[in-house]
Amino acid sequence: MMFVSLNLMSNLKLKKTLSYQGNNLSYTITFKEQKHIILRVIQGEVRISAPLNTPDWEVEKIIYKNISKIVSVQNQHILSSVYDFNSSNPWVKIFDKEIEIIIDENLTRSKFENNKIYMKNYFDNEEQVKKMYSILAKHYKNWFISRTIDWGLKMNIQFRNVNVKLMKAKWGYCLPKELKIAYNTKLLHFNDEIISYVIIHELTHILYPNHSREFWNFVEIYCPNYKELQILLNSTGI
Repeated sequence: MMFVSLNLMSNLKLKKTLSYQGNNLSYTITFKEQKHIILRVIQGEVRISAPLNTPDWEVEKIIYKNISKIVSVQNQHILSSVYDFNSSNPWVKIFDKEIEIIIDENLTRSKFENNKIYMKNYFDNEEQVKKMYSILAKHYKNWFISRTIDWGLKMNIQFRNVNVKLMKAKWGYCLPKELKIAYNTKLLHFNDEIISYVIIHELTHILYPNHSREFWNFVEIYCPNYKELQILLNSTGI
């Protein structure tokens, strides 16, 4: 039997994950000489400090109890870091680069031109965001199709249809029997490596509908660091 001294446990920091609605929620826990569990969300990251020798189930109970607030704060963080309609020069982050948004109330039709997004003013932030994602989905659909074709050839997997749309709880999904794949438009905020992981993930579902051991073994062939990318992807919220 191995014993760990309290001095070694003090200020020990660990990274852990738990499952929530099919996704992994990552958090960092630090053990300290204190009486209660304290949960904070800082810059989208869930940070917990807990008394020494606190069991995992007790920490996870606190997280699940506050999950709605955590997700809300994370979503606000990711939204504030990927676009801004309130500044004097509105922008949206595409592939980790800021794209300028021109808002003009005289425009009758929105468009993506010369690496800029031209939009009419809807005078409603929620509607403005929805229209922006609609423009992005239309403009980048062929890009997603092309990237899926490239990976499909590498993986020797055929598909019939690709769709790009805004989703609330998924980064993508696959209908294996219909050979259809859909991607969340918000993937455009990430770099190519993370987007490629999602494409590989959804294409693999055509062969393996469930997240079986065979599924993950196949994903790993084409994306050896998928675990790291999955953590980065799911830790941002949607």
